[in-house]
Amino acid sequence: GFGLNLLDGDLSILAITHSGPENPNVKDPLLVGWPDGVIGGVPAACACNPNNAWRMFNNLTATWNVTENLSLTSDISYFRESGWYPVSVFGSSFDALNALPNGFGFNASLVPQHPRGANAYGIAQYATYKIDDSIKLGARVEFWRDAKNFFAAAYPGYFDSVNAEHGFPAPSVIVQPQGQGTSYLTITAGVTFSRKLTAIPYFSGIILRPEFRWEAAVNDAAPFFGPNGPKRTQGLFSMDVIAPFAIQ
Repeated sequence: GFGLNLLDGDLSILAITHSGPENPNVKDPLLVGWPDGVIGGVPAACACNPNNAWRMFNNLTATWNVTENLSLTSDISYFRESGWYPVSVFGSSFDALNALPNGFGFNASLVPQHPRGANAYGIAQYATYKIDDSIKLGARVEFWRDAKNFFAAAYPGYFDSVNAEHGFPAPSVIVQPQGQGTSYLTITAGVTFSRKLTAIPYFSGIILRPEFRWEAAVNDAAPFFGPNGPKRTQGLFSMDVIAPFAIQ
């Protein structure tokens, strides 16, 4: 990456990228959990060599100190996975080929495939305002598009997120319909109470950061989970408690 400092340090621009092969080999000897078949240790749904299928995470971040108390930060992101979502040499998607009746003895994994990949992109705008040395306000608005529902997932199982990283089946994983997209809008507001405000006996130095987060799918998707099934919006209240200490 690289960075620039402008306007006597009041404006900084940082561009970073993280790129490389990140798809694991399949290590399950029984092939459990991969119903589409496995070719050469790679799920047929990937249709890629894990050693040369690249995944890229790119961010461009600009921070502007408007005044002594107000600062604005904009972050633009673009993600790219070169593997997955295969299409056959005939132009048919893997799912369509896999839907052919088994009675015909058709094995979709034998048809040559090549991956189409997946993209995600978004922009987030941050604003912080310092009221005084004790209280700072913060807000964040983000739009993010997972164009093929590849990058966002949930892992209710205790070890399934790790299993997925190592190439083992992760039966609890929850994703939106593959090949379709979900657009997310998120609004977050919070307050930071600094050490000066919490400088009372036994609590001196503690920093409190309560925040509320609201997010919604702005297309027809319902990616969140509720007591009555999938839903399009959800809210979350959380609070960070930072307690400094020293080990003598």
